[in-house]
Amino acid sequence: MVSIICATCATLRRRSHNDYDGVTAESCYEVIELDGLLPSNGPYSLDWCVAKYNLSASSHALPTLPLAQANRYTTDAQLGVKHLLHHGAAQMSLIDDQLLKRLYWLLIVGDM
Repeated sequence: MVSIICATCATLRRRSHNDYDGVTAESCYEVIELDGLLPSNGPYSLDWCVAKYNLSASSHALPTLPLAQANRYTTDAQLGVKHLLHHGAAQMSLIDDQLLKRLYWLLIVGDM
């Protein structure tokens, strides 16, 4: 959930953003990093991969975040998706399998 808020704050700036000055993409990153909510080593799941993708997308929209951190989120998402495609796709529902494949292509196209 925090990753969705982060992506929204980073990409959809509005005048109402001033009303919620404590809710920023930067504060979302702090919560995730300080509480260890999304460790780089998994456990890999579709939700984990989507959260890493949201962080990746929002981090590239923010000039204040270090490039190394932004690239780490992208790499984590790619690694998780590839792991699930090779080792976890057989146990997934059809809908989750299709979402995973679409996330894979989003990451591939975004990496070009």
